[in-house]
Amino acid sequence: MSTGEKSLSDTLKLCWSGRVYIGIAMAAGLLLGVFLQLTLTPRYEARMIIGSPTQSGEERSLTILNENAASSRMMSVSSQVSRDYTKFQQTFREVSASRILAKYQGLLDALNRDTLFSFSTGPEIGDPASLSSYIKRHVTIDPLGATNSQVITYRHADPLFAEKFLRHLHKVADEMIRNDARRQTETRIAYLQKALREVQNPEHRKALTDQLMLEERQMMVISMDQPFAAEIIEPSSASSKPVWPRWGIVLPVCILIGAFLGFLLFTIRQDRKK
Repeated sequence: MSTGEKSLSDTLKLCWSGRVYIGIAMAAGLLLGVFLQLTLTPRYEARMIIGSPTQSGEERSLTILNENAASSRMMSVSSQVSRDYTKFQQTFREVSASRILAKYQGLLDALNRDTLFSFSTGPEIGDPASLSSYIKRHVTIDPLGATNSQVITYRHADPLFAEKFLRHLHKVADEMIRNDARRQTETRIAYLQKALREVQNPEHRKALTDQLMLEERQMMVISMDQPFAAEIIEPSSASSKPVWPRWGIVLPVCILIGAFLGFLLFTIRQDRKK
């Protein structure tokens, strides 16, 4: 072994020699950990599980078509449902959604009470852009295992507000996508009705009539009082106890950081003496 390399025993001897520095730094780390634990704002975690909507009314209505037409239309409907579900996962983060959310009474005030420390100020959210930025930082959406479901998670000092905030997020994003689908369907219905008035060929009229029936049924599905783009599999619920800060994480980390800094300070002083 070269003289520049230190064995484990050498390192342990160095730690023992610097035990006073390390001990004092560990005590300082312990005090810091206690301070953080007492001053960090306790946060509760709210979770909501969403999934792709189940079989829609339009899919069930496909029995009126022949097998080939039904199969083709089914693929189109399934693809649209998948696109709406994917779109939902992005919509609630957008400024357009935040513009609607900001109108909910008391929502911005509750968010601005979301402080890091008990003595610090909140994020000062006052417009849709800052609200959108806050949502991107604090609301997460993650896959639930190997399923198509997603878990939306949010932490706040008020567990009841955390639950309510996730419900508002889902409602606003879902309604935005529903309204887009309603406008598109209304446009297609108006086009098909106009085409039916102009087309005389019986086969063409039958095809247009079948398509019009599907679009009208889709309009019925859109108008139903149920989630449209993302189905709620598990409603929003908050943890019974704060999930942060945790004594078992904050204190050990602060003590370890203190021990490392104490050892580092001792080795620096030893090197300067040489």
